[in-house]
Formats: sequence, structure tokens, C-alpha cells
Amino acid sequence: MNQTAINEIGIPSKVLHDFYHLTFHLTSGNRNAPLDTNTRDSYNHTDRSKFTHAVSYLHGVMGLSSFVNAFVGPDHRNHTWNVMQMDQAGLSLPSRHYYINKDADDPNILALQNKIIMLLDLYNRDTNTTIDETSFDRANAIITFETQLANIFLDRTDMRDPNATYNVLNVESELNQNGESVMDYHDFFEIILCGPPNPPHHHNHNGTNHTNDDNGPSSHNEPPHDGQPHDHPSCFIPETVIVSSPQYLLSLNELLRTTPAGTLLDFLQWKALSALSSHLSTEYQNANFQFRKVVYGIKTQSPRWKTCVGLSDGVLGYALGSMFAHETFSEDSKEVAETMIDDITQAFNTNLEDIDWMDDDTRQAAKEKANAVTRKIGYPTNLYHDDDLNAYYQYLEINRHDYIDNIRRSQLFDIRNNYNDFNTLVDKSEWEMTPPTVNAYYNPPNNEIVFPAG
Repeated sequence: MNQTAINEIGIPSKVLHDFYHLTFHLTSGNRNAPLDTNTRDSYNHTDRSKFTHAVSYLHGVMGLSSFVNAFVGPDHRNHTWNVMQMDQAGLSLPSRHYYINKDADDPNILALQNKIIMLLDLYNRDTNTTIDETSFDRANAIITFETQLANIFLDRTDMRDPNATYNVLNVESELNQNGESVMDYHDFFEIILCGPPNPPHHHNHNGTNHTNDDNGPSSHNEPPHDGQPHDHPSCFIPETVIVSSPQYLLSLNELLRTTPAGTLLDFLQWKALSALSSHLSTEYQNANFQFRKVVYGIKTQSPRWKTCVGLSDGVLGYALGSMFAHETFSEDSKEVAETMIDDITQAFNTNLEDIDWMDDDTRQAAKEKANAVTRKIGYPTNLYHDDDLNAYYQYLEINRHDYIDNIRRSQLFDIRNNYNDFNTLVDKSEWEMTPPTVNAYYNPPNNEIVFPAG
């Protein structure tokens, strides 16, 4: 990672080019008025369509969950099938409790305020952007908005209730409220699943794939290709979605309806800047670090080598994992993991005998489930050899001269991989961790225990 080159580039123009056009003309009126969801502009676009497009673009292309987090995963009441699901999203601090009943002098609130101000100031400087309001006022408006979001969030205890968070809602009649919602959820899903159309009336951005591999930085301003062919099977709009909190969506709609358009615009820009800050110049990275130092107690920034290894694992985790497993994971290591799982199973079965409130039939069923646990040890065997890895990563472009777009393309690659699972059978060969990860997990829906090689 060449930090000097990153500093010289600052904010690459092509990173913010499309986002700027998406958000600059987000509203037809002034910044201090709420979105006008009815009046059409000269290009036949309403604030509702432009707002939906901006939120969807951030979500489906940049991987930013601004107000909601839409993802594909196993149906908890039919573990063999992948469905579209939707959670609450949008907080910059770890949980709603960081906002509730906190005053302006709270250390975490101040840390958030400082980060927002610093990033907005850097962005304005680097892009020659002029806004009438000060960054201080804009930051306070963003924090006020996030506090309002926090107040309508379900807390973590409620989110753990599998019955309360399983709500099947119709996209048109319930999410869209028959056209009364501020955001058009049908268009939202169409954009994130089928790929974004061109931004309203500004410019075309037809992505290209596997270009400019080693020939130096790209000169065009198009965003990275979406990492998959456009005829992928996920281009199918769901009629229903499993929603964790219907009340959150209802309250969110009222909040969006009454919040000044300028605040919503600033919030979306802030979310994009915050997500990119650790990959931009040193000044942006320092703003991010000062925030994390207060909120997460981090004492020092990670050394360069650890950052590079972490990014490689995040972007090419299975390719790196194959190399790692070839070098370090022997049959002896696998036997050690097998013995650990045997011990866990035996301890579980032994403890079952001491549970006096459990009847014999339930105890026997629990033993059968424990003995039937699928074991995944070391690495996914279907992503171990070069041919398999080349096929898996065939739509991911990596350009040694284009660091920030490599990050964006990798994020988009992961997003498309997830959305391509929509309306398909669950692939039980998939892993939730890469082989070098120093951790392990149990996946209840698949009844599997996973020990990565790390």
C-alpha cells in the first residue's frame, strides 16, 4: 500500500463523481424543506424517485446501508430457501443506547460530531464545494437525525426474539403503503437486485469488466462494473420481504417525511465519506482513528502490514486462505480440530443427562442433532484449487494501480454474490469465515460447526 500515492490523490474524482450527481440534485426545492414526493421536475423525476435512486445506489453499489439493510439469507422457517430480508440501519455509533438520553457533552457524541465536521471540511476543501451552512451546524443536524433514528430502533434484546422479528410484508401494499411511502421500495429492490440504471438525466456510466488490468490508472469516470453479468438470476423483484421491525419502517417513513431535505442529503454524503475514510488520504484516516480511539478504545493505528493483510483477507479471503492452508494446515491440524469437536459433542451429550426438566424424547432428539452436526474444518474444499478459485473470482477486477476502486469493486462483488442467492436453495457448502480467520462458529440453521485453518 503506497500511502504517499494515496495522499497525493486525495479523493479520487471518479469515486465521488456518480455519488455527487446522485445527491446534488436530490431535491427539487430548498435544503430546509422536506422532500417533495409529488412535484415532478423538468425531467419528469420527483424527489421520491431521486431519493430512492440515491439510497438504492449507495446500498446496491457502494454497500452502504443508510436507513435499511436489505440482504439475502435463509428463511428461518424454511432453512433450505434463501429469501430477501430487511433490518433497521443508519447509526454511526455502535447501538441506539449511545444516543438515548445523552447530552451534547457526551464523549461519544462529541467524537462523532468531530469526525463529521472533519470529514465534511476535508470533502469541501478537496472538491471545492461551498455550502451555506457551517460544517458544525450540518454535523449537529446529522446527529439529531441519527438520534431520532435511534429512538425508533428496536433494542438488541428485542432483536434477539426470532418470532417478533419474523414479519412477512408485501412490498407494494405494506412497504410502499400503496404509493404513500417516501421511498419506493419496489424501485429500491429493482435497483439493488438488477443493477442501477443511469442516474437521472446526468450522464451514462456503463461499466466495463476486466479492462485496464495492468496498464495504469483508468481515465474514465464510470463506476466499477457490478461484478456479475446483468442476467444474473437475482434480477427478480420480491413480492414479500421478511422484516425485523415493521414499526421501525412506519416510524422511519414519518421521519423521512418531516426531515429537511438538506439534512437527508448531508446524512447520505456523511455515510459515504465515513465508509471511505479509512481508504482515503492520511487526513481522512486520522479523522476516522480519532473517532475509533474514543468510541472503541483503540490505542494505536494498525501497522501497515496488518492493514494490508487484513484487506487481502477481506477482498481475496478464499484465495489467500488456499495459500494459507497449503502452507500451514496439515492432516495433524485437522485431527486436532476433529478431536475438539468430538470433545464438545461428548460434553454436550453428557450435560443432557443432568437436565431434569427435559423429557426423554426431547433429550434423544437433542443427542441425534448433536451427533449429526456437519463439520467444516480448515477450508472449503470447493474453493481450494486454482481452477475453482479462478471461477469464483472471475468477475472481480483487481488493478494494481487503482486501490480505492479495488476496494469498491470488492465490496460490490460481495454484494452481488449475496443478492445472487435470492430465491435459490441454500448452499450448505458456503462458509461465513475465511480460512485464515482465528475463530470458529456454530451455524444453527445448517446444524454445522466450522473451524477455519487459522
